[in-house]
Amino acid sequence: MVDQSIYNSVLDLACELVNSSSAELTQNYWHAYQKLNELCELHKGTSKDHPLQWEALADYTRNIEQALNIYLIAIEVATNLNLSEYVASSQFAVAERFLEAGNKSEAITWASRADENARTCSNLELRKEISEFLLESAETHKRF
Repeated sequence: MVDQSIYNSVLDLACELVNSSSAELTQNYWHAYQKLNELCELHKGTSKDHPLQWEALADYTRNIEQALNIYLIAIEVATNLNLSEYVASSQFAVAERFLEAGNKSEAITWASRADENARTCSNLELRKEISEFLLESAETHKRF
């Protein structure tokens, strides 16, 4: 379970990031992003380290390669804490990023890993999203 204060901090910063994502608010975006990055680094390797903060940071990282590296941290932290839902969620996010980059085969590979981990958690919405992603990817793959 994520510490409530960490959850609230991450949620507040994510809201700031969403609300400042337009071009005229770029400075606000980067300020909130830096605060989220500092939060992650502050908790890294401590008892407060949690995949939620890393996945949020990766979600708002605009450089795909950097985001993928941050998702890998989230997966490692989730694996160490035996949090299969967070492992699946981060793996699914990696799949989405690979698809965004045009790499369908890697996207399918990561989505399949996410599907395996999602089967052990109770988050039905996540399981549904992953299944739909895999089905759509398979249909698209058949057409080409």
